[in-house]
Amino acid sequence: MKIDFSGVDFLKALAQNLLDFLPTLFIALIVFIIGILLNKLIFKIIGRGMRRSKLDRTITSFVQNVVRVLAYAVILVIVLTLLGIPMNSIIAVIASAGLAIGLAMQSSLSNVASSLVILYSKLFKAGDFVDIGGNAGTVDSIGLFTTKLVMVDNRVMYIPNTTVASEVVINHTTQDKRRLEWTFSVPYRSDVKKALEIISDILKSDKRVFADGIFVRITSLGETSRIVTARAFTSTDEYWNVNADILEKISDSFDENNISLIAETAVRQVSGEI
Repeated sequence: MKIDFSGVDFLKALAQNLLDFLPTLFIALIVFIIGILLNKLIFKIIGRGMRRSKLDRTITSFVQNVVRVLAYAVILVIVLTLLGIPMNSIIAVIASAGLAIGLAMQSSLSNVASSLVILYSKLFKAGDFVDIGGNAGTVDSIGLFTTKLVMVDNRVMYIPNTTVASEVVINHTTQDKRRLEWTFSVPYRSDVKKALEIISDILKSDKRVFADGIFVRITSLGETSRIVTARAFTSTDEYWNVNADILEKISDSFDENNISLIAETAVRQVSGEI
């Protein structure tokens, strides 16, 4: 009986080829690991340098993410070249994959384009308190695909950048000062002149309120009450504290002077100048 050694020869040849390929594979693995470490180092250096240049944190984060993606792409091309894959083949695969990914991820690519629009137009930056399409929160970061908001109850919301770019955006902190507006329904039986005096004195006595923006007048007459409107400017940082403190002082003073109110007092939030 004749024994066929062709299968054994194939396995020997395969084993020999694998042994011959091991040094190349080892070198490619070392290059890959070094590339990853260098990528992390470059990521930290860029972040540190941009922070020292006092650039906005949102721009720093965006640039770091872009550099990281590009660096991974370069590392991948180098490793594939070391493994003996022709550059023409790599370029062809990348082009084909890019086309396929582009068609499959149109919405994601739109988010990336929108992130550039957001950064260029400077709608907001990290730390700003904004309202995006009715969703209010503090901007934590602007990523390649989403904008991260931390809401007032500490929940985190991720909004697609295409949505951010197409929605109405209200930035509550871009101005150095904001205007508060209160309306009080003072019954006809109450002393409205005293009410005006109390409100005016309280606003003028608060050092956080800007003196040149105080307005306290009767703005309309209702069936059962006079509508008193008060407006005042304060710094953006003190907005909520001033709002609460002024209302508490007015409430206490009205009680002390037997001035009653009808219905609820409306508080409007306004930014900018009069």
